[in-house]
Amino acid sequence: EKSFNKKKSGGTLSRLTATISARISKGSGKVPTTFDLSILEDIPMTTLEQVHFILGCGILKPSLRDEIYCQLCKQLTKNPYKTSIARGWLLLNLLTASFAPSPQVLHVVAKFLDEGTPSNAVKCKKNLQRTLQNGTRNQPASFMEYDAVLNKKPLDLSITLMDGTNHQYVADHATTAQEITSDIADVLGIKETFGFSVFISIGSKVASLGNGRDHV
Repeated sequence: EKSFNKKKSGGTLSRLTATISARISKGSGKVPTTFDLSILEDIPMTTLEQVHFILGCGILKPSLRDEIYCQLCKQLTKNPYKTSIARGWLLLNLLTASFAPSPQVLHVVAKFLDEGTPSNAVKCKKNLQRTLQNGTRNQPASFMEYDAVLNKKPLDLSITLMDGTNHQYVADHATTAQEITSDIADVLGIKETFGFSVFISIGSKVASLGNGRDHV
């Protein structure tokens, strides 16, 4: 397998658009209208960059989502290579946590998951349900999320309140700022969350997610 470095996923959606346009469209300035997983074989990228590349295509171009799902399900069907299967399920895990297929393809994906390996399919089905509930993400999975899926560990967040106290919060790929503020308010016995906001701190940089449906 290709190695990957622990670079922060970050980046803006416009930066992701530029990367996809440059690498797939070869400077045409457009996100592609078709998608082929085999294109990644000829592009030098780390594993995390490949994941961002695929997820980014689906996030930016809704018309590609069904094709990405179908190609991945096809790749996992009767695949004799264990390493390829493991990587495929890891990607499907992140895929279902990023965006859903169209209603026309959703039942096909659901059937595929019903017939899949329980240890992998259960998590994917839960992700898909949460994605349908909270909508498509605006950014691909971070390294922290990738690492949690790869090592099958919970996505633990440390929430620091204004008084300095800390609360551990188990999130998932679809968790929104609204859900965090609501859950923390319940723990503290606060009934009204108006005016509360979730802030993300990375080093010296701080960004506000507000108290809405933005994904964490």
